[in-house]
Amino acid sequence: MPDDVNGLLKLLREDCEIITQKLERARTEGSGTPQEVADFREPVVQGFVRKYFPFPYRVTKGKIRDSYGAVSASVDCVLCNPVHPHTVEDDPNKFHLILADGVDAAVELKPDISRAKLLKEALEQSLSVKRLRRVRTTSLIIHADIDDGDALRQHALRVASFIYTTKHKADLLDTVREIIAFYRAEQIDHVDQVDAIVVHGVGILANYKLARDSLWNNFKKAGWFWEEWGPDTLAGFLIHLNNIYPCVTPLSPPVLGPYLNGARTKVFDIEELLRRAASGGLGKKGRLRS
Repeated sequence: MPDDVNGLLKLLREDCEIITQKLERARTEGSGTPQEVADFREPVVQGFVRKYFPFPYRVTKGKIRDSYGAVSASVDCVLCNPVHPHTVEDDPNKFHLILADGVDAAVELKPDISRAKLLKEALEQSLSVKRLRRVRTTSLIIHADIDDGDALRQHALRVASFIYTTKHKADLLDTVREIIAFYRAEQIDHVDQVDAIVVHGVGILANYKLARDSLWNNFKKAGWFWEEWGPDTLAGFLIHLNNIYPCVTPLSPPVLGPYLNGARTKVFDIEELLRRAASGGLGKKGRLRS
């Protein structure tokens, strides 16, 4: 088990077990239409995000609008920065207006992305968020004098997009192939693709847009990576949420950062895994299970 000198990881593992039970109960109580199941599950993910991003952050759901007239599909969990005008009511099920320039992240809940239809829906909803544009970002980024400065600025003008799920295909690489096929068919630039897919209690399929954003010193490059967090997946989710480019850059690092340092994961370069699978280097069937 990873080091847990401050107790936060233990708490997050307990949260993981509780959320597992709640998601399973939602599946039972909402047995009927997929929408009924989703209605029971949405508050579970919203509640977790709200717990670790307390007021003056606000967590709601709904469509996000930018100042250019673009509107996203309805998103299950929207993390509004403290600068967002109070057009979001305290009741997370009631919302008036959600503005892209005040949103830090959008999380879409799709219980089972092993089903091609649900995976496609999730990717399309994420893409509708990524097509939004903030008017500007912090001057610290606007004036950043670095080699990938323009790529950084373009990335920061977009709202961070996550998909939260409980299941992928038996072979993770089959899900990855479907994701890649979708983006190729739609001709979607890397910067407009989903930022991460969180598989509850299993791991995170992370899509780093810039090498500088990679969490891993041995993988300092952009692209897709599989992070096998296991029981610490919620810790990994929080690390990623704290690693995004928010609509307003804070003056100090996130509070949770130092307390999550004990979390450990196995990291796999998806590009390398696909190459090895194509050449038979992942075993007889070329499969990656998790």
